[in-house]
Parts: sequence; C-alpha cells; structure tokens
Amino acid sequence: FERVRRQDRRQAARRAARQQGLQSRVAAQGRQGVGIEDEPEGRRQQARQDFGYDIPVAVTEVNTNPNKQVPQAQFASLWWADTLGALMNQQVQFAGYFSVAGIGSPYQLYDGNGKETPMVRVMQLFSHLQHNVIPLSIQHDPVSVYATMDDAHQVISLLFVNKSSSNQLAQIKPMDKFLSVSAWPSIDVSLQGYGMVVMTLHRGLSGGAG
Repeated sequence: FERVRRQDRRQAARRAARQQGLQSRVAAQGRQGVGIEDEPEGRRQQARQDFGYDIPVAVTEVNTNPNKQVPQAQFASLWWADTLGALMNQQVQFAGYFSVAGIGSPYQLYDGNGKETPMVRVMQLFSHLQHNVIPLSIQHDPVSVYATMDDAHQVISLLFVNKSSSNQLAQIKPMDKFLSVSAWPSIDVSLQGYGMVVMTLHRGLSGGAG
C-alpha cells in the first residue's frame, strides 16, 4: 500500500508540474499581448511631435508568433483575444490579422479546407461587443475583462478571457444604486478554464445574455 501511495503522489506531482507549465506558457503569452498596449500610445506621442496633432493609429500586421515556436491553438486564441482587447482599449483604429488563409504558420483564420480556426472564433466574440470602449484599470491575471457600451448607454457588453486552467467566478455588481436598487443587474459569471465568454447586460432588465 505504501508503494501505491508513493506512485500516486509521484503521478500527482507530475500532473501538477505539467499543469504549471501550461499556465506559465499562457501567462507568458498573456504578458506579451498586454504589453502591446504601450506601443500605440508611443506612436501617438510621436505623431503629436511630428505633426502637431493626433492621427489614427493602426497595426497593419498581427500574428501569434514571430518565429517557428508555434503555440497550441487554444493558447494562441487566448493570446489573440487578450491582444485584440488591449488594442481596443488603446483606441487603435485598425488591426490587420496575418493571415486569412494560404499559409501553414502562424495560425490562419481558415485552414486549408476552409474551416474556421480558433482565431476566427475570437473575432466572432468581438463582433458581439458594443461600439464604445470603456477602459478598465484592473488586473489582467488570471482573467482579463474588456468592456463596451452602446451609443444610447442602454447596453453593456463584457468580454472575459480566463488565462488560467482553473474555473473562475466573475461578479458583476453595479455601483449606481439608489435605495439599494440599480437599473443594471448584478450577475455572477462562471468562466471555464482557458475559456472566453461575452456577457451582455441591458439597462432595466433583471438579467444578462451570454
């Protein structure tokens, strides 16, 4: 029995080590994605110095890896969601993903058979967001949150990116309460490990739509 227990402990240790390695890779990619948000502001400052006024900032080419070390598709999609959210927060006017199809690496939007890849799924999630960005000054690990609102200020859409292997719970609680009542609902959002979800809240309704 002691030998069986030792084997069980060794197997548990190996599983924990593999899990930690996966989390480290996702965290490293997440830091790369978040780090890109410094670049647009630097370009804006340079434009102000050169031209004397603000001009739109664009990222003409974005891909998942600059070298031959290709991440797993699941982690690449998390990186892309976090990066696109960071660019959105920085009010980047245009971001071009490389490439739609026709290359083997890095990840395409469509594979050789025309099937959608996880990168397309990320962009489909972003299509459910609203037009106006609400920058949030919050911690990005293990969950990143990106917020948007419609022009009429009646709808808020939130994108959650869970970069952890563990399930996470996000609690949405409105601050504009009068006599303990708010026009916005309070909602708990359960996030699967390495998962993404968009939650849409409607002013005056008691619940949200995921």
